[in-house]
Amino acid sequence: MSLPVPEAERILRKRYGEPAKEPTKKIIGFKTPSGRVLALHNEAAETRVWFQPPKPPKLDGVIVLSGPTNRNSNINGPFLPLKAKDTQRVEIEDADALRRFLDWYDTVKA
Repeated sequence: MSLPVPEAERILRKRYGEPAKEPTKKIIGFKTPSGRVLALHNEAAETRVWFQPPKPPKLDGVIVLSGPTNRNSNINGPFLPLKAKDTQRVEIEDADALRRFLDWYDTVKA
């Protein structure tokens, strides 16, 4: 079972405030206090997040997916760093897993 995308969006908005650019039907993205970006895939049935490297340590409920599949045309503007070939992507199982992932991501230097 995966965290519902609307719940993931609420958690991200609470943590980071308004999106870094106007959300699209497919992507909503945020900028961390350190300037790193991440984006939530709105259309996926499960919560999937694109993020900048490095790969996270093993975190309960966080599944690192193979290949970033970051060719989505909505990954643009402030999210251009997510177009890099070393972009990572995870699937998040529940709200606690998303918080664990964000706690880690916030500690990574830009």
